[in-house]
Amino acid sequence: MHYNIYDDDIDIDSVQYGIMSSDPNLYNSILGPKFFHIGSNPDLHFDDPATIPASGLDLLANMSSGPYTLGRNDTLIFITALVAGETKEEMLNAAATAQSTVDAEFQLPKPPVRPNLSGTAGDKKATLFWDDIAEYSLDKFSGTYDFEGYRLYRSIDRGINWDLLADYDLINTIGDNTGLQYSFSDSTIINGFEYWYSITSYDRGDTLVESLESPLGTNTEAINLVSVKPRSDAIGRTPVSVIETENNGSGESNYILIVNPIDDEKLTGNEYQTSFNFISKKEIGNLKTSVTILVTDSAETQPYKYGIKFNDPSTFDVLNLTTGEVIRAGYNYPFGGRDVVITGHGLRLTLADDPGATEDERPEGGDLISLEFAISVELNQEYNVITSRGFNIGQTQSTSDGVIFLLVPPEIIQSVSRIGGTDNVGITFEVVDETLVKEALYIVSIEGNGTDSIGNGFVLISVTETEIQGDTLYNLGTFVFDGIEGRIEFPGNNLPSAGNKFSLETIKPLQPDIRDKFYFRIEGAKVSNNEIARDMNRIRVVPNPYVVSSLWEPEFGELRREPLRQIQFVNLPPECTIYIFTVDADLIKTIYHNSTSGTEIWDLRAEGGREIAAGIYIYLVKTNDTEHLERFAVIK
Repeated sequence: MHYNIYDDDIDIDSVQYGIMSSDPNLYNSILGPKFFHIGSNPDLHFDDPATIPASGLDLLANMSSGPYTLGRNDTLIFITALVAGETKEEMLNAAATAQSTVDAEFQLPKPPVRPNLSGTAGDKKATLFWDDIAEYSLDKFSGTYDFEGYRLYRSIDRGINWDLLADYDLINTIGDNTGLQYSFSDSTIINGFEYWYSITSYDRGDTLVESLESPLGTNTEAINLVSVKPRSDAIGRTPVSVIETENNGSGESNYILIVNPIDDEKLTGNEYQTSFNFISKKEIGNLKTSVTILVTDSAETQPYKYGIKFNDPSTFDVLNLTTGEVIRAGYNYPFGGRDVVITGHGLRLTLADDPGATEDERPEGGDLISLEFAISVELNQEYNVITSRGFNIGQTQSTSDGVIFLLVPPEIIQSVSRIGGTDNVGITFEVVDETLVKEALYIVSIEGNGTDSIGNGFVLISVTETEIQGDTLYNLGTFVFDGIEGRIEFPGNNLPSAGNKFSLETIKPLQPDIRDKFYFRIEGAKVSNNEIARDMNRIRVVPNPYVVSSLWEPEFGELRREPLRQIQFVNLPPECTIYIFTVDADLIKTIYHNSTSGTEIWDLRAEGGREIAAGIYIYLVKTNDTEHLERFAVIK
């Protein structure tokens, strides 16, 4: 390594080679003092930095290594790192970082990969859904799977400005713990306008590198960006929907699967089958420890997320990450691995360290392996549209082909009915402690009434299947039984009499386990001619009147030599023909509409391509069975 003043640089091959090779002949020549500054350093190959004055110089440096003998087809790869620090320790840390960069094949810290985003337009809404590919991104620099969450953005100016719509992150010790979702419905938009949506993924970061987020999409070719233009629904058309939902597994869960497919005819007739299992993930740490999961009792499994958290290399705790419970603390962890039984949850795990793991790749304090309840969804018994994805109750999921669904508990209070009496009295019920709820049919009866010493009226009630017999209640009084609170209301001057009775039916929610399976089938859209005839008067032209330009036009606010103009016909039938006439009944345009939506756009040009003049126009919308006649105005 040698330096010289910038102005002394000489573009002569022999001099340059002499510098690179620390040639003694160049050192002893008249040019030597310009390119060699060894000072007190006895090695001719390195200049002494002490020869540079404290005030500094305008320098350039030459670094080289060799010589090397290269044969035909030989290749040499050089990797050079410049490291520095205020102290020796800082410099060594910088050198270690440089070495880890090389070891990671120059895979520097980076965010998770971009998710694949899809979207469909509806009436004043957009439905967005995405996949989970980002959750399996390995950060080669840290050696960890450090995915943390998703962020969904919206733009109304084609990506110039973006607003954050939603932020979904893992439930852990980082961030807002909102929980992951895979779908979003935006109902704060206006028909006819174009909206861009883009989704990103981000990691959790660490003490050295802040959280990194994948880039937003910049055009409609990006996998994480979609353009959506909401539009009116077609009248008389029932969209694609779900039928035949059932739990066809051997489990006993009474949870309800709510399915909302996108309105896409390609889904018609598709059959889906869900199944549950458990998957493991290394959430914290770069440990090379495999996890084998064995279900020992499927009836004991629950839709929970568990954690194996290492306190140090030789001990760990088993946690229920869903409930926050410590299932067992202080498990011994011998070198190489061990079996773990999660008592009462029907699971046995085998932890095994990779025999080739380095000391740094073995478990250490703070490392966390999670075990998560997961779902798979098979399409038409052919292939999966979801494969072993972490699953939580109430979490919105979406398949790769656009079926959005979630699993929710049943309503605990199934029904409340009056079964006796006619007095002016009412009773309402609400759940106050779900853990105490029973599946039962209760009869709440008024046994009598009375007045206390200061003139306040009360009633006596009893509840079958409980210990409540003859309880005293005033107006708006409450009573509690089996996790249910009842509230009675009656007029104080007209006390209800004995014989007034109410029935209350309750159901106890039973969470799913891996025995439960859900089946559902998609039904295609339907068209009703009777409904079309009934709703033809809903057809409109917007804007009406059309004045110079429309906010819907894509070039609004821009200067164009020949502006694009458009109006929209909305609330049309799925199939119809639109005839446009002048007030003199001259036909100037015929538009054939065949779409799942109820919107058709017209560029205000007649059949010959010429712009129409200002004035009043008549339009006629015809189907095979009915028609609608109306007017619109164009002002210029």
